[in-house]
Amino acid sequence: MYKQALKKFGYKITKSREVVIDFLQRQAQPVSAQDIFDKIRKDLDKVTVYRILEVLQEVGLVFKEYSGREALYYLAEKQHHHIVCRQCGHMECLPCHHFFPKIKNFSNISHRLTLSGLCDKCSK
Repeated sequence: MYKQALKKFGYKITKSREVVIDFLQRQAQPVSAQDIFDKIRKDLDKVTVYRILEVLQEVGLVFKEYSGREALYYLAEKQHHHIVCRQCGHMECLPCHHFFPKIKNFSNISHRLTLSGLCDKCSK
């Protein structure tokens, strides 16, 4: 899947990109660029991690959302959202049903949705 998306946009499949994609495939929830760098430090520097994340977002393989001020990244076939427990940080996925038709004078439209609450464990 990711190889075709990269090629479609004219990007090569590099070892560095494969390392980041492989790491993201093994994550159960969105992670920060710092987390990615910390786990694969021996292979890549931080600037390279950020550049790879930008490319993967451009081709539609990785999506970015924010938790507070921190950017979190996740690999998915299509964008979805997450709800985060304000107390313990537990996170769950929620589907995204937002579709934006062509909007006059705009292209490459994206959106952000931040949801938080208390999970069942913390609300007791």
